Amino acid sequence: IDEMNGDIDRLRRIASRFGQIGSVPELQKRDIREVIAESVDYFRKRVPQQGRSVEVRETYCMDGPLNMAINGELLAWVFENLLKNALDAIESDIGVISVVAKPSDDGSEISIIIEDNGKGIPAKAHRKVFDPGYTTKKRGWGLGLSLAKRIVEEYHRGKLLLNESRPGERTVFEIVLPISDR
Repeated sequence: IDEMNGDIDRLRRIASRFGQIGSVPELQKRDIREVIAESVDYFRKRVPQQGRSVEVRETYCMDGPLNMAINGELLAWVFENLLKNALDAIESDIGVISVVAKPSDDGSEISIIIEDNGKGIPAKAHRKVFDPGYTTKKRGWGLGLSLAKRIVEEYHRGKLLLNESRPGERTVFEIVLPISDR
């Protein structure tokens, strides 16, 4: 029953997220580590249900919480989208997804790096991954990364980057957010 109640809460959050797209989202002080950890935890619980062994590692290169002016629901959507894409990209039964959060040297930004050891993205597609409708999957509309980019760049004044992708080896996405609004 607790899991079902959690799923109902999750469906409410998803509906709320869609309602916020296209409007100016409300930003509130929230610990970015908490938002990342909740997203990672959600995926960790669901990986075994897929019959695969995928380890999801998280590393925080900072002491204590990092409160920032963010929309936690929308940023969680970004993290979940990138984690889901990473999980889908791992075709073998054994995989690793790494999430690293670290502040810049001058403390003005935080980088959240999500890396997987999946199938990678072909070099010719690197420029198209954020375009609406682009997908490598058999199902889906190809809107996840374009919405994620909009949430990060337009709503949070940050950047969402495809740092690296080598077919058959790995893919690395990076979210860079300003932390000047502490």
